[in-house]
Amino acid sequence: MKKTLTIVTLLAGAVGVYAQGSMEFTDYIGDFNISIYGPGTGTHASTQINGSGPTDTPAGTQTGYTAAGSVKIGGSATGTGSAAYGNGSLWTVQLYAANGSGDAASALLPVSGATANFYTSGGTGTAGWFNVNKIVTIPGTTAGNAATVMLAAWYSGGGAASYAAAVAAGVPAGESSTETLGAMGGNQFSPPDLGAASPGLGTITSFSMTGVPEPSTIGLGIMGASAFLFRRRSK
Repeated sequence: MKKTLTIVTLLAGAVGVYAQGSMEFTDYIGDFNISIYGPGTGTHASTQINGSGPTDTPAGTQTGYTAAGSVKIGGSATGTGSAAYGNGSLWTVQLYAANGSGDAASALLPVSGATANFYTSGGTGTAGWFNVNKIVTIPGTTAGNAATVMLAAWYSGGGAASYAAAVAAGVPAGESSTETLGAMGGNQFSPPDLGAASPGLGTITSFSMTGVPEPSTIGLGIMGASAFLFRRRSK
């Protein structure tokens, strides 16, 4: 009887996992490819750029990255400090998400297990790409329902463990546009990816960081929630 109960419990747990909404966390698949850039130079250091460039898939027309002096993150394992944009191990990207379509960026939360560093190996194309290809579960979503997602990237080589911490520390950081994924997958079964909004390929594009980031929409949302919780505790 105990064995039967154990098996039933495990099966129930498996059903619960597969019922959750899932997606493929990667930035390089057959019909989707974006790059993440470091801050621009000079007067462009505090200006964030969003948009698909000519080398993206699908290709866009945004040429502001090179015009601003931005370079792609990653591609090597050398260099130290927040200006070492080529050292992919010093930079982190994280997926943010929420259940439903068209949610504001401030409503999105970091997805557990959906972080990655950038490529450190040489070779054409590795710069700008983050080094991950995995299926992740979006809390609160169910298979077949919509979810809103976005990316945040920051300099983590100085110890910033989160995007909010990087913004607070004033180190390079930035966030993508948001995208609504029309129908989440059932765990590993046909999950959508960052480019798979319906209809079309979605709205997440390449983006740059800023050298001294302003409080972002995500950061403001987190700080607001923290202040609310503190106020409730203090009563």
